Amino acid sequence: MSLKDRFKMTRQIIRTQKAMEAEEKLRRKQMKVYRTLEGTLFEVACGLILAATWCMAIIEALNGQDNENLILCAILTITAIGSLVCAYHPQWINSMNEKIENSRQLALLVRSVRMCALWLAIILFFIVISAMRGINLPQWTIQVLTVSIVIIPIYFTYKIKKAK
Repeated sequence: MSLKDRFKMTRQIIRTQKAMEAEEKLRRKQMKVYRTLEGTLFEVACGLILAATWCMAIIEALNGQDNENLILCAILTITAIGSLVCAYHPQWINSMNEKIENSRQLALLVRSVRMCALWLAIILFFIVISAMRGINLPQWTIQVLTVSIVIIPIYFTYKIKKAK
């Protein structure tokens, strides 16, 4: 096989790979996520927890305590709301290189993003409560919370693979 033939074959392989990637992107963009009762419940629960957390953090700041919680509240609130918005746009979600091929997989992907958003709100709530009460959280508590937020996407990636 000549060098010219190898070059042509390599170009064809690259074109095929690019075509498959473009097809996957197009298919993902065509997937729609509609409002459901489950999604609304996740959003309302997350919103209520974040609102309560913000109220406590603002009260704490007005009482003259440190304002570090306000910065943490802002960062985690933006992250949680961003996750809830991403749930309606599956093309924005990285699904650990798993191809989403059916509606069951899409539902699991969206549920995992919503659960992560809710878990972030719960973590923030506990951090602000412990700061208001002057309780220093033990190191293991922070580690458990961090590990649990990592376990959610790993578990749902396994479920997505299994749902093929």
